[in-house]
Amino acid sequence: MDVVCERFCRGCEETVLKADPPLLLSELRPFLQPLTTWGDTSPRVQHACLKALWAICVGTTMPEHTTQQQNEKDEEDEELDMLVDYFSQQLRVELSQQHQTVLLNCVSAITCRSPYARRKLAILNEAEAVDVLVEKLRLDQPPQLARPAAECLAALFLEPHARRKFTRDEGLAACLAQLRNGCANDLAESILNCLNVLLCEEHAVATEELQHLSAVPTLIKFISAHETKRVRKSLSSQAQALAVITLLAENSGLRQEIADARFFELAISMLNNAATAWENEDRSSRSSGFSLPAITGRASPKLPRRHHPHPHQQQQQQQSKRTPPVSPTKTTASVINAVDADDDTATQQRQSHDVVSATLLAIATVLLESDHVCLAFLSLEGLAVIVDLAQSIQGKMHLPEVSSVLLSLCEGGEHHQVIDQGGLEMLFQMVLADLDELSVSQACCCLRHLLSGREPVIALAEDNHFNLEGSLRHLSTNGGSSRSAAVKREAAEALKAFEKRMHRARNQGGGRIKQSTASKSSKSSTIASSARDVDEAARSARLQRLTDLVQSL
Repeated sequence: MDVVCERFCRGCEETVLKADPPLLLSELRPFLQPLTTWGDTSPRVQHACLKALWAICVGTTMPEHTTQQQNEKDEEDEELDMLVDYFSQQLRVELSQQHQTVLLNCVSAITCRSPYARRKLAILNEAEAVDVLVEKLRLDQPPQLARPAAECLAALFLEPHARRKFTRDEGLAACLAQLRNGCANDLAESILNCLNVLLCEEHAVATEELQHLSAVPTLIKFISAHETKRVRKSLSSQAQALAVITLLAENSGLRQEIADARFFELAISMLNNAATAWENEDRSSRSSGFSLPAITGRASPKLPRRHHPHPHQQQQQQQSKRTPPVSPTKTTASVINAVDADDDTATQQRQSHDVVSATLLAIATVLLESDHVCLAFLSLEGLAVIVDLAQSIQGKMHLPEVSSVLLSLCEGGEHHQVIDQGGLEMLFQMVLADLDELSVSQACCCLRHLLSGREPVIALAEDNHFNLEGSLRHLSTNGGSSRSAAVKREAAEALKAFEKRMHRARNQGGGRIKQSTASKSSKSSTIASSARDVDEAARSARLQRLTDLVQSL
């Protein structure tokens, strides 16, 4: 009898995975009844049943529901109800590690693909599934179970009830304990993704709890350890950890704590390493006859934008509608690593860029609204490192993130140090290059802050043969190459600051614009009082832009 059952399960699994186009879940009703009832016969049959159910979860077309349909019983809901009820019941049963791995992958697949199943699993038996999944994250559990459990939780966090249950069950403490214990990289990546989703969905509560659990030193130590090892496979988890720090830094009370934990020293070291690697690559490309033009000058062609297609978009690009899964015993992270193995070099380069992007965005967020923190960063020559990084061919791809760092600094009062470390010349280059909307609009905003301060910006522009007024007027008229309303607006504001500065200079003595170099040593408190005229709406919008950039990684 067991042999017959196993053949039936294998036949079901193969039929579902090979179907093109994918089968509808409602078409598999005859299969679901035996697959959810034969599990008690023998371990071999149970494993075969779970593998077939996994194939159904990842390979069928799930029913879609609008808001109005959520409370209405649809025939297709019967199959989803059957699967969710069965998985919920199996989570409470004592299974072998192999069976639990397949079961957790079933739960992860169905919660990711079906909002109805996710909602039901999040509230069924007072979110008992969350209790079980948190238990799998404990240090005494096998890492093979912790990884898929974290992936399940990341999907369930889209439901408020699951998030509240997770925080009450000390799930965050379990996650941080795994990171402190030096867990494997694939498990760390799943846990950090889980934290990122939670912070995006429940920021205030999660931030307070993570602060209480001393998450900041844990994350910085984790990043530092992986940077020391410099293992290729750890790049993705580094980017995830930096994204968590960025989300935590949205809380103004945590920025000083992050800075005090020597985050800037670590971040600058990482950017230095990246800059050195890219400079070496640039030399190789020049020696082989290939090079890109300098960033200055409007004739510079636009750099190709890095595009990270969504997994669903990758599926749509294939000729067939079927994307064959690898194995029910492998988690999502394992599958991604297997696919990436086809092109290790391209993958490593993409992940290196992700780490640099995440590092720059974390720096920009930590620097917000704190002259003391900005001074600490500038005293480490951090901006000079970033300016050097942006001069390389690959560094030019990160101008939006570089402009975010510059804007955080220019909103503060240490304008003379920003200029001394090459920040002003970098802004001139961004405006001239006009490569993308965000970097140009933020560069114009930076220039507005600098022009509102006391540094000789106009004189320095003339020294650099940069037509500041003409460039701002050009951008305020047509919005640059992107024809962006944001660029027009910021350039117009910067132009107003320029005209106001010129008017003030004329009134002070015959149009003399150049100021003595002694102004560079003026007290930062005096500069800060005249440079901090930024309304709260603009600050909120800027913080939202930083958040959007982080979430797009």
